Amino acid sequence: MVRTASQKKKKLWSRRHPTNYEADLWVEGGHVHISIGNDGNSDARKWPVAINARQYSKSNVKCAFRNFTTGCCEGQVGNVDFTVYIP
Repeated sequence: MVRTASQKKKKLWSRRHPTNYEADLWVEGGHVHISIGNDGNSDARKWPVAINARQYSKSNVKCAFRNFTTGCCEGQVGNVDFTVYIP
């Protein structure tokens, strides 16, 4: 057993490294590219994506994120399909 002066858990990283997140958002065949930046303090800068929701009123809308990647890691991270009901 090794005793240390501090019993506090040590963190490997005290904060996130600055990076950006990229993805393609597909909504019922329409496509928009999304880029979200992160300055390293774990607060991603988010902006709304404008979609005319009236045209999908009272229906299930098929959406998907494709080619999701991060700036700090090379290669594709993932794809997600989901459905949104718009009342």
